[in-house]
Amino acid sequence: MRSNIGLGLVQAGGPMSFYPDRDPAEFRSVVRKAVKIGVRSFDSAYTYPEADAILASVLKERHIQREEYDITEKVMCVPSFRRKAETCLKRLGSEYLDTLLIHWPTHDGKLLFSVLKELEGLKKEGKCLKTGVSNFPSSLLAEVSSDFEINVTERPFSLLWTKDHRETAAISRQNNISMYCYGPLGFGLLSGNYETRDSLTDDRRLLWVFDHEREYHALLEEIRKISADHECTTCEVALAFASSWGYEKVFAGARTESQLDIFTRSVTLDEEELSRLYRRADELSALSDSDNMYGHRW
Repeated sequence: MRSNIGLGLVQAGGPMSFYPDRDPAEFRSVVRKAVKIGVRSFDSAYTYPEADAILASVLKERHIQREEYDITEKVMCVPSFRRKAETCLKRLGSEYLDTLLIHWPTHDGKLLFSVLKELEGLKKEGKCLKTGVSNFPSSLLAEVSSDFEINVTERPFSLLWTKDHRETAAISRQNNISMYCYGPLGFGLLSGNYETRDSLTDDRRLLWVFDHEREYHALLEEIRKISADHECTTCEVALAFASSWGYEKVFAGARTESQLDIFTRSVTLDEEELSRLYRRADELSALSDSDNMYGHRW
């Protein structure tokens, strides 16, 4: 079990999930197996309403002590930021969060400033050990890190989304900011099982990549070639790609227990393979006019 690979809890369902109608109880067995195989790093959010309670109950039944696991929590940039962060602590039954992040940016500069001040206060009070931002474009990361102590930046990063990676990495190095990423498997699309919108029945069918099927399919074919050379799955190649770029934590999702098998296997890609993949990924990412994987504009 690689220590930098963690479990993203968005699959528990809720309004921020691709599966908003999923029964959260179905996710409990996934968390149980994750803990059993040694996963000790988790990525959650206030807007994943059942995730924290599920995680807390599984850790308790497995007798996992607080110092043995690491939780990253995200809260939207809203006036009630502090109250929502404290609600997350109650859900988890914990006195502190390892990392607390602003979940998404906002155009409201006054609100962003006040929430960043709240983050500082929560850290001083010992309610979180590290603070930072999630889904911030590199330009905004540079702006806020010039005035506030940002310990962590979290961003989507996968073969479906390499955009803004180099800029974010450069700013992070300059400001001693740790980088986390999520979505390394492209929300399941990098399995190669979903080549068209019609192959999906959930909200993933709305993702912008399906507007560029030629480039998307060329990327999938490159991944298949490399996975065949390594005699592994395409998801293993996707995870190896994301893990190779210096992220302190890589949070992957899983909807079923069997999908957790990837957490226990490891593939090493050479520089030539990484270059081939990065080239195809950049060709696809460049076609989006958004600053984030979901196609939102901020």
